[in-house]
Amino acid sequence: MRNRTLLAAAALLLPLLAAPARAQTTPLPQNNAAEARQRFRAESMREAMILLGEWRTAWESHNVQGLARQYDRNALLLLPNAGTPLQGRAAIEAALRTQLPQLGSIQFRLVDSEVGDQLLYLFQEFTLRPAGEAADASAPAAAAGSSLLVLERDTGGTWKIRAQTFHVVPGAAAATTAGNTAPAAAASVAH
Repeated sequence: MRNRTLLAAAALLLPLLAAPARAQTTPLPQNNAAEARQRFRAESMREAMILLGEWRTAWESHNVQGLARQYDRNALLLLPNAGTPLQGRAAIEAALRTQLPQLGSIQFRLVDSEVGDQLLYLFQEFTLRPAGEAADASAPAAAAGSSLLVLERDTGGTWKIRAQTFHVVPGAAAATTAGNTAPAAAASVAH
């Protein structure tokens, strides 16, 4: 009878003793969240750079309709040296139709970026050169400064410009012309 009691006790304790060993051998799912975030950020930045390439091509070729299509229908745009911002795609298109030929060629340099699920922020420096002098880097810059670009994902999953502001920094155009390729706007861009 004593053997039977010991066997019964052992049979009851055996599952309890095996549980820690089984827990140690069970594979746990890997957490690839950091890797997935990096992939998402890289893909979002790639999409944003494609949009900006199309935007700049439309700007340089004075394609007002192509440029206006890059903006969300309720977008906000503050052009260089403009007193008031433009609100809505129709207002942006109307203003660009008259102002784009006078603004000239534009170049950007990325300073910082922030990528979220639905919004992407680009802090940039810009240089405007008078029309016809785009290829001549030694030509004096018409204006230079900092720019904030906010992109938002639309319902189709593509990025649209939600807001874009240009802040002209006095003296930055002269610094750019003097051989400094980066406008003096870097100090005015907050991180």
